[in-house]
Amino acid sequence: PADLTLHVGLRSLNITFASKSTGLMTFFYNEDLEFERRGRNDVSQMHSALNKGLPNPILSVLDFVLMNQCSPAFEKAGYLTKAFLVFGLIVWSINQLIYLFVPELSAKISILNGLWLSLVTFNYVMMIQKWHFVIYVEGSKIIVTLGRSVILVFISAVLQFLP
Repeated sequence: PADLTLHVGLRSLNITFASKSTGLMTFFYNEDLEFERRGRNDVSQMHSALNKGLPNPILSVLDFVLMNQCSPAFEKAGYLTKAFLVFGLIVWSINQLIYLFVPELSAKISILNGLWLSLVTFNYVMMIQKWHFVIYVEGSKIIVTLGRSVILVFISAVLQFLP
């Protein structure tokens, strides 16, 4: 028996396959795969995973994510969202300095930044097109959902609206 976990980030995919037992048959695989720009039928990432000798459950998940319609959506949405979030962080940092000198202007900038972060979150959710999907690996069902990051970014956007 083993655990298979999948974490989808903005620019990468992390798959962990680890044994539950402690003894002679313990193993741990952790594969971090960067989303790359590629053609629709480009299988170079899959070939490199095969050459590494990764176990079949990890290869099954990679095959589903890379060869499915969700991969281009993850690549594009992650790239744009990361750039937009960096912009929001820069505005927030500059706003902290503005707060020291002109608090009234800082409040307006904070509200605009909160609106920006809300739109970025909404855009990401709409771009990935798949909020919830299931991957079957060797008879086991892996449910993939958005996770906590989207919720935490939205909470930070709401906190920007508070004075």
